[in-house]
Amino acid sequence: MRRPESRARPWPPWAHPAIVIVVITGCFHIYRRAPFDGVVFLATGAGLALAETRSPAPIVAGRGEPLDRRATIVAVVLLTMMLTAAPRYGGIDIVVVGVLGVAALVVAATRGDVEPPPRRGAAWPYAVAGLIAALNELTSYFLQTSPVNDHAHPAFSDLMDPIFNVPLGRAVLVLVWLSAGFGLFHLMPARATRSEPRTAEDSP
Repeated sequence: MRRPESRARPWPPWAHPAIVIVVITGCFHIYRRAPFDGVVFLATGAGLALAETRSPAPIVAGRGEPLDRRATIVAVVLLTMMLTAAPRYGGIDIVVVGVLGVAALVVAATRGDVEPPPRRGAAWPYAVAGLIAALNELTSYFLQTSPVNDHAHPAFSDLMDPIFNVPLGRAVLVLVWLSAGFGLFHLMPARATRSEPRTAEDSP
């Protein structure tokens, strides 16, 4: 089936903006001497680029099955309690976040691609807001590490530290983070096994 013209992409599959952002983030982590973070981001970006180039997600008929509300609430509450009680940057913290990340990748890899709904408004304001936030973090980093800067210039993550250090504040932020993650799961399309095969004409 030929992909509608609205689905045409102005960039090759490996150069999708989301992949480029992940790769740039990985390079920056290498620059700031955080090799482990950099390798994780670069490996993720390379894997996404390879997957998009060699075996893009098949087109599926529609959205997936809705998540069980009760099970979702229980999972979010239990994970929130666990991450709130666990020491920050400790072993439990790393394991839970790592398992959630791997699970998200596995679920996303088994999903297909659907026709996006009609856009009700411009997307550029969201892109501008994200770009401003990223540039603010980047500027803060350079000001913090500059040998000529004689005053502290905290990044947004530094400003959030006092909230994360308070159990109640950390619980609220973790709850919001997990709820947003499960919300994205709910928006994922159906599994790829329900898809119709993509032909050569469907490739951008």
